[in-house]
Amino acid sequence: MPLTLTPGEHTIELRALDPPTSPASVGAAGNDTRPLSFNISNVELPPKP
Repeated sequence: MPLTLTPGEHTIELRALDPPTSPASVGAAGNDTRPLSFNISNVELPPKP
């Protein structure tokens, strides 16, 4: 999905809905237990008042 913004200042805020998981907890990257999960979906850009 392309993100087209008009000229000027913008703020994009991302919030986690779920806690992070680690590669080890999903069977990847051996024993790497760092919280590294990312999932971005359903992005909406409401107008700034």
